[in-house]
Amino acid sequence: MRCGSWCGSTGRKGGGANDLDLLFSGRKTMSGIPIKSSVNADQTRVDFLDLSHWGRAVLKDIDFYEVNGNTVFPIYGASGGLAASYIFYFDTAFQLWSDSPRSGAFIDTLARPSGY
Repeated sequence: MRCGSWCGSTGRKGGGANDLDLLFSGRKTMSGIPIKSSVNADQTRVDFLDLSHWGRAVLKDIDFYEVNGNTVFPIYGASGGLAASYIFYFDTAFQLWSDSPRSGAFIDTLARPSGY
């Protein structure tokens, strides 16, 4: 499950001063279910993913992109001349799949708490 940084708790119980975790460094849960949060996540959306039903079919393993034995390519500037840098690319081919699409869900357009 993925959600914004505001949802979930640290999973600690009790009301003692030692239980207060202002850095939210403990295990985060929502109704007892562990969550994964990100500072880049949309705070108005929660995704529920059962990753046990997801897989990946790899058609080509990740490797450097190669043309005529070269894996590093020059960069050209706006004038058409060579720039003082080179570039390389990673190349892969894969497909993600789910054998049970209805095992996931999402909640969107949630109200964003004030102060966040």
